[in-house]
Amino acid sequence: MNIKALLKIAVGYAARVSYLRGGLTMIYVWWNHDAHVNRLHPFDRMLGINTGGSLPAYLLQSGKAADSHITAYCGVVPSVLRTVLATVPDASDRSFIDLGAGKGRALAVASEFPFRAILGIELNPDLCRVAARNAAIVRIRYPDRTRIEVQEGDASRPLLPDGPLVVMFYHSFRATLVRRLVDNLATAAATREILFIYVNPVYGAIIDNHKSFSRWFAEQILLAPDEIDYSSDTTEAVVIWRTGPPSHLASTPRTESNANRVIIVEKPEWRAELV
Repeated sequence: MNIKALLKIAVGYAARVSYLRGGLTMIYVWWNHDAHVNRLHPFDRMLGINTGGSLPAYLLQSGKAADSHITAYCGVVPSVLRTVLATVPDASDRSFIDLGAGKGRALAVASEFPFRAILGIELNPDLCRVAARNAAIVRIRYPDRTRIEVQEGDASRPLLPDGPLVVMFYHSFRATLVRRLVDNLATAAATREILFIYVNPVYGAIIDNHKSFSRWFAEQILLAPDEIDYSSDTTEAVVIWRTGPPSHLASTPRTESNANRVIIVEKPEWRAELV
């Protein structure tokens, strides 16, 4: 094992101590301040919130059992999620859930739509606090929008509200927890429809191979022009699956989208694209 790998392990253990975690995060952000993802995103500037930056898994360790399965933190591209949510029928009848909510960027985007409820579940306590602050700012700025709630917990074992759901997942954790999540969603869908949005579907094969889920939408979405300088890529792959008893599947597959496009994992465990 090289020195760099050993250093990451040591930092990961130190990051489990809350007062050390904050200092280590500040050092990391300062060291990488020139990176495109660490610049103030136009979406944040518009709302006066802080959802930017990228943090590696070793800086997100909090001493919880699920820590070893997390990937990293990076906020979803607003224009990509906005494009996807615009395809969801009857949003006012559905609740939006972001699993691995991070700093709450997806929650803020979801608040632009008339969902019945908006909930984010995040494992890391520091990210939870930032997400809650951002939610409060959105609430003050847009009091007529659906209220955003943030919960600290394991997003692979979510406590879900009643009724039909739109569940969003931005490659927040690895295969073991994805399998557990998909099984839990299938159980929750016994009496209602769930649309499962997977942005950057690196482990999409797990859902494709699950008997309870079927493809509903798949697209390689182009970022808005003013967002390209804040991302490492110009497009993002998104697949939506749906599950639930036949009598509750109110939405029909998107005919303008080739829902069965093939997922190619371009970078193992990190990035997927559709072909």
